[in-house]
Amino acid sequence: MTFHSMWTAKISSRVIKTLNKGNVLVVEGNRRVEEKAKQDDGKFLVKLDLRGFKPEDIKVQLRGHELKVIGKHKSEDQGFYHSRDYSHRVLLPDDADLGSVTSRLSKEGLLIIEASRDPALLPKERNVDVSMELDEQSPEDEAKQAESGDTEEENQTE
Repeated sequence: MTFHSMWTAKISSRVIKTLNKGNVLVVEGNRRVEEKAKQDDGKFLVKLDLRGFKPEDIKVQLRGHELKVIGKHKSEDQGFYHSRDYSHRVLLPDDADLGSVTSRLSKEGLLIIEASRDPALLPKERNVDVSMELDEQSPEDEAKQAESGDTEEENQTE
């Protein structure tokens, strides 16, 4: 089974330039980038466009089956201060081996995140028996009965 999905992520950019007489020029913008995820029978793969970011600018966090990718880049060039932010969440499939998740930044600026998949990790379905309660006792009565060591049969014969 092969699964492809695409979504759009947003990169926010800000350029700040201090002008004469203490005036400040601020230019902000957003760039939408298309991201792609691919799942096949053996692995999960996602490629995120993080051109302009360095590995030390990127943080990848894994909590449960959710990956959170955060990028923050700041630089200065000829009096211009550049700030770029990136944030994206990826939900891994249920059969992803969480211990196998890796990430790497390609020369082209693509952050590649991979995880192996194991069908044995998929949740199993099972039937749960339903039983009927015979006697309603309050939690206090049950606690007293457990403390005294009396059984229901002994209480009925007295």
